[in-house]
Amino acid sequence: MLAAVLVTPAATGGHALLADGAAVLATLLRTHGASAVSKLRLCTADGVTVPIVATCGGLTRIRFRDDRLAAPCSVDGDEGLVTALRQAVAAATWSLPLAEGDGYLIHNLRYLHGRTSFTGNRKLVRLLATVRASRLAWLNQGFSGADL
Repeated sequence: MLAAVLVTPAATGGHALLADGAAVLATLLRTHGASAVSKLRLCTADGVTVPIVATCGGLTRIRFRDDRLAAPCSVDGDEGLVTALRQAVAAATWSLPLAEGDGYLIHNLRYLHGRTSFTGNRKLVRLLATVRASRLAWLNQGFSGADL
């Protein structure tokens, strides 16, 4: 789980961006299929790659970055798939303007999160938590309902 609370707003910008990764994944599975989705990776400038979508024990995790630190790629060089991923993320993303003291709580392995660019000083407190309740501990491994 991830909680974020805005302590000091930026002079301009800095809105939270959130996207349901399950919706992104559903779009990609419908348009490209599970085999193609399994080839998506986040690639860093120093050559490290990690899967964008991972499954284990019937649960799914999704991660996404598209900046100077890491960007999506396909292990077989399918730029059309990478473009489709970016489009699916953009289509599923909504902007959440936060005022001082506002925040959000999300399932970090399902919801993609980021922010718009900003000017001035901005302070956001971010907390990552592990679910301890035994009946909900599966949340620490991913989300259900993704048919890969």
